[in-house]
Amino acid sequence: EKLEFHGVAAGIGGRIDKVEGAGKLAAMIAGGFGNEDRPRSSHGESPFLSLTLSKAAFAKRGLTRGPRGRSDCGQAVSKMTNAFFVVSSGRSGTAMLHKALSASPGVEMHHEYMVHIVQPLAVRRYLGLAGAAEAKRMLAETHVAAIRYSDKEHWGDSSNKLSWLIPELAELLPQAKFVHLVRDGRKVASSYFHKLAGECYDDRSTSILRAHLGDPLGVPPPPPEKKYWWPLPRKDDPVAGAFAGYGQFARIAWHWAEINRVILEALADLPARQCLFLRLEDLRGSPDTVRGLYDFLNLPYRDEHFAMFARPHNVNRPEDRLLDEMQRAQFEMIAGRMLARLGYSAREEYVVNY
Repeated sequence: EKLEFHGVAAGIGGRIDKVEGAGKLAAMIAGGFGNEDRPRSSHGESPFLSLTLSKAAFAKRGLTRGPRGRSDCGQAVSKMTNAFFVVSSGRSGTAMLHKALSASPGVEMHHEYMVHIVQPLAVRRYLGLAGAAEAKRMLAETHVAAIRYSDKEHWGDSSNKLSWLIPELAELLPQAKFVHLVRDGRKVASSYFHKLAGECYDDRSTSILRAHLGDPLGVPPPPPEKKYWWPLPRKDDPVAGAFAGYGQFARIAWHWAEINRVILEALADLPARQCLFLRLEDLRGSPDTVRGLYDFLNLPYRDEHFAMFARPHNVNRPEDRLLDEMQRAQFEMIAGRMLARLGYSAREEYVVNY
């Protein structure tokens, strides 16, 4: 086989020539997030995702996976890299795990890898606007590709965005391990609301996404920025009607309950040996819990590792706020059942000391 780069480049150039104006090109690219009907190459692939070389072509250049070492072009390749994913609601310690696990030898660790691609994809997948095939194709060209060419024994991504894509990840990577990291939802909601108000379910960004979803042909999709792409209830969800009247805090509470529901259901379909449930509060208070995490990931544990979990990470503002009476009532109404399911209903809301 020959690598016909010139032919591929000419094909892409031809497509771009047909797009009148940068605005249409931007919409074409943005529409690729989960759009099963977007333009494709003659092989059925998206023109922006079709630069995949054949296995035979890679083999000729020594780039297929062989014994651990280096290919003839000098690039390090690995025979087998163990993949793992830390999934959560966000604001639950994913940055802390990223920092701690990055310090382990033989680990390539990421925090929200390729988030500008994964977050819009996750929202579209949850809403049924992207099919499983589309999701797997995009994950194959991002996460699976990164794992394939990692020169480390372990590759991990700590990302709440992947929480909506667990079935697709598990199908692409059948041996991958998943850590479900949870935190008291009252602390999660408070952290999002007070510290990331401009990035999570703010009124303006939510209305922009809702307008696009309501008229995808007439209203262009927003750019792949975090503030725009947060899931909304599906039309058949009983809460959809009430959600339209929710304020920002109530939307955040719904997100915490729903994303944990989705994680629990997805992981229930996987072998128990590939899943680990952890509470952030236990990681901070129990060396045995930290040791259990390292054992699950087949990483060497040392006593000093526990100290890395003792204080908060990813703190843009070192302050803590308890929910007020109205917020507490709202959270209980929207997310109280999940709070109980995860073992927090009998616990008092606590104060974080920075």
